[in-house]
Amino acid sequence: MQYRAVMLDEEKVSNAQEMLRRWRHILDSMTKEELLNPDIINASRIRRIARGAGVTPKDVKELLNYYQLMKRMVNQLKKSRRRLGRLVGE
Repeated sequence: MQYRAVMLDEEKVSNAQEMLRRWRHILDSMTKEELLNPDIINASRIRRIARGAGVTPKDVKELLNYYQLMKRMVNQLKKSRRRLGRLVGE
């Protein structure tokens, strides 16, 4: 049973490494302007980035969605910290 758990963990690590490799290729295919401001990326830019990275447009969209999710989470953490600071400061 323990061997099976190790296999699953190794599989997860392998999948994560593959995903990070694809994302690195996607980021390398973006212009500096796109890296600094991902909001300007439209459908034609997604296709160009995907062709340059050797991935599908779906992979590029996945990365952009993950970026937006992480951005929202960081903003929520900042808000929580400010609220906590106000409560502690009172």
